[in-house]
Amino acid sequence: MKNKIIIKKIWNDDDVIEFEIYLIDENFKFRTTVYTGNFEISETYKKLIEFGSLIPNKKSLIELGGFGEKYANGAISLELQCNSRGIIHLEIEMETEFYEFNKRNISDKLLCHKKTDPALYDKFVKNFKRIEKFELGEEIEFELI
Repeated sequence: MKNKIIIKKIWNDDDVIEFEIYLIDENFKFRTTVYTGNFEISETYKKLIEFGSLIPNKKSLIELGGFGEKYANGAISLELQCNSRGIIHLEIEMETEFYEFNKRNISDKLLCHKKTDPALYDKFVKNFKRIEKFELGEEIEFELI
């Protein structure tokens, strides 16, 4: 099984898009849903393009959704950093929507570290550009190594 992030469009209106996001690893699968505005999608795409210049040790933080109890649904954060050999390191943080458990309001969380290469990154960015125009159920993959 390939390591990857899948972003699937599951709902939208004029201002907001809801995505189902999976991180799939050979050892586990984690899922969350996020709400994000159309403006945030455009800003995220700009950040992805800017990072794509692959300057060694350059960092970029990409977030979709909102972390914490005050936000609806969940969130994902990708901290990207390119090393001197061109390998892109990712610190991936994900959080689900909050729910009641044992009389407490909690969420499930994931923090992991993965890598990708420039060709896989470029493929993801190219597909991400179209994400606002996706039909419901359409998805993109970000392949990891």
